[in-house]
Amino acid sequence: MRRGLTATGQLRCHACKRNIEHGERYLLQGEDGKEQRWCLDCCLKKGEAADVADIKEKGERHITFFPSSKFEDK
Repeated sequence: MRRGLTATGQLRCHACKRNIEHGERYLLQGEDGKEQRWCLDCCLKKGEAADVADIKEKGERHITFFPSSKFEDK
């Protein structure tokens, strides 16, 4: 399971071991007992998150933890 969340306390990134501070976004991946937390920087580097432009509707850019898959392009 994948969930994009906002930290409510101090957590640690599984990849870079950096503290994820209160209010910072992160990705929670895995099942109960085997969960891994990834900071936004690591998610962007590994392609687990994407910077998406919503230019058509609002003219804004935002980050999503659910980037479009290659199946959606068909």
